[in-house]
Amino acid sequence: IREFFNNFIKLGKYATPAVIQGNFSDSRLIDNERLYSRYFSYAYQTLQNMLSTSLSGKFGAEYNFLVVLFICYLVLLVILYFFIWSIFLESTRHSLWVTKSMLGIIPVNTIREVRSIKEFLINSSDSALIGLKSDQPYIH
Repeated sequence: IREFFNNFIKLGKYATPAVIQGNFSDSRLIDNERLYSRYFSYAYQTLQNMLSTSLSGKFGAEYNFLVVLFICYLVLLVILYFFIWSIFLESTRHSLWVTKSMLGIIPVNTIREVRSIKEFLINSSDSALIGLKSDQPYIH
């Protein structure tokens, strides 16, 4: 093919259609087409297959990396959730023990009578001390 190209360039603008037709209808052109169909097309197909394999491997590796990254994100999120939950749980436990200790030390009648203690307990734990809101006397 390179030989045909060089011949064509050498002819340049002086080439007549008859000379060009003679060069391109030569048996060497047919031989070159056979070489192309046997070897070059096989090499081209092999290169295409290698490129396809390489790209699928790259995208597969990238997909696996993203899956691992997402799993690490989820694990980190769960660990963070349990860390925050444990802090909240410890705060709630402390508040519960403070309230329970105060209720164990101070008699309920005193809590009902002293307005500041009653308001403090109601403000610190609305749901746990809902019974103290009523002004009914304490019955043993």
